[in-house]
Amino acid sequence: MQEITHVPLIIFTTAYDRFAIKAFELNAVDYLLKPYTRQRFDLAVEKVRLRTDQHALYELASNLPMQQGAWPARIFVELPGRLRSLDLHQVLYLKAEKEYTRIYTAGDSYLSSQGINAMEKRSDPRRFMRVHRSYIVNIYHIKEVYREISRTFILLHGGIEISVSRNYLHQLKKLIY
Repeated sequence: MQEITHVPLIIFTTAYDRFAIKAFELNAVDYLLKPYTRQRFDLAVEKVRLRTDQHALYELASNLPMQQGAWPARIFVELPGRLRSLDLHQVLYLKAEKEYTRIYTAGDSYLSSQGINAMEKRSDPRRFMRVHRSYIVNIYHIKEVYREISRTFILLHGGIEISVSRNYLHQLKKLIY
């Protein structure tokens, strides 16, 4: 469980109570101590069902067909047991993390189960720009662009530096007047 990036919904069941704290540190939905009753088991399964329904809502929202040129102003990001509505103006940048994408705001980060290529396709190109195979930036948060020797960097508000890949430099040049 400690090595899994995107943790599934899990109910631990064991005859030993000493593992309970560790289970909840790993975001367990519930912990059943043997012997347990049918009523206690049903309660644990109901907790999973409630979280699954929230996940189904997230999946439904993320798979809605979009009209060309229609881009959402808000998205839902997944948190343990809930979905948080996030204004896209708050998003500073997105970073690939294996097959997932981490969404960064000024104070928080959220892990999306979608890869960076899928996130790029679903992002408004008037606001979000791919600058590296691992990064998409919100152009409204770019403070400056600078070069050091043969590399180009973007400095976002808040002091965050992101390297611009040569393969995506042409995208950035389109913003120069």
